[in-house]
Amino acid sequence: MAMLKQGHGVKDAFVIPCASATEQKRILARVLGEIETIDIAPGALAEALARGLGEGIALGAPPAPGLVDMIAFWGADALVPAPSDAGAILAAIGAAEALDRLSPAKRAGLIEASGEWVERFEQSDAWFEDTGPLRAAIARARTERGCETAVWRHLETRRAWWARQFAVSAATLKAQTKPEPGLWLSFAAVAQALLDQRPLKKLPIMAEIMEMTLEAFYAREGGPAPRPMVGLPPAPHPEAHGELSHLFSQSGMSEPYLQGYLTALAISPSAPPPQAWLGPLLGAVALPDEDALNRLLDLIMMRANRINDDAADATIVAGWIAGLDAAALRDWAAGFDDLVAAAKSAWGSKALAADDKRVLKDIAAVAEGGDATALRAVLAVWVARRRALRR
Repeated sequence: MAMLKQGHGVKDAFVIPCASATEQKRILARVLGEIETIDIAPGALAEALARGLGEGIALGAPPAPGLVDMIAFWGADALVPAPSDAGAILAAIGAAEALDRLSPAKRAGLIEASGEWVERFEQSDAWFEDTGPLRAAIARARTERGCETAVWRHLETRRAWWARQFAVSAATLKAQTKPEPGLWLSFAAVAQALLDQRPLKKLPIMAEIMEMTLEAFYAREGGPAPRPMVGLPPAPHPEAHGELSHLFSQSGMSEPYLQGYLTALAISPSAPPPQAWLGPLLGAVALPDEDALNRLLDLIMMRANRINDDAADATIVAGWIAGLDAAALRDWAAGFDDLVAAAKSAWGSKALAADDKRVLKDIAAVAEGGDATALRAVLAVWVARRRALRR
């Protein structure tokens, strides 16, 4: 067992003797039942230890004495200190090259996906800041905005720390036995954005950290959390007539295509990660600047939320379908089918009944120009039923 702690390097290390394989399995089962874990390749463990040693040397902190006992397992040559700053970690895992191959829109989508990390990973509940000077700064503030400003100023001094935290996460997730490319790249994109001095308020995960920091402060002080919820950006302006359709028409996507795509998102058996479905949409649209990209993200999320709500009502869905002629329904089916293909993990066959698979087959056929008569007859009820089953 080894504990790598940021700011310390190799904080602890020891070998646990086991009298038998049964005892070993029992110890591992207890560990796995108490903490969130992932499987990674053994070589990645050696790389992580090397980074921990490198961090300790940079900080002047000696490694845990128990690390000596591990040389028998790893070999002395495997435990050579390695550069451990965020930039070095990103370079070692090939993050820069992977990110450079993406369009600006897709990179923005990866950064936007960081707002979902807190829901995805249990340990992120502990991602808040708590120091004496920060507590004093928050306590001195007279308004909610003043409290937020105090935290943002503190986080600005912690760019390098959080960049390394996310770079380590990217390296770990990439080393998974079955890595999710969009997931580790999301962490890498945010780490690089921090190093590139991107404004903190434009990084969703940093807004989450700011909120959790204030929530922890108020909970510790015994007072109520401020209202309205701190850190939330103002609600985006409602979509102007035809605004989203105009943006997507330039990329060859029709309004029915987008509706079908977002309907598949709303009723998928499990929620796909944002990078799985948002990346294909953003990558198809040419935008002049970052403001246009942010507006597009707002419009997509507003439309997705509305379709998510409407999909639960078979009557509303029937109204959608009735308003689509043959060509429009073909586009709708193409959008739906593309989402299913882009988010395969959310549409696993084990989560689908035989009739679900038949409808999906019919949708794919209509997308290719097949007859839509049978699909029209069942689609509204099927969409509403799948929405009700959504986890």
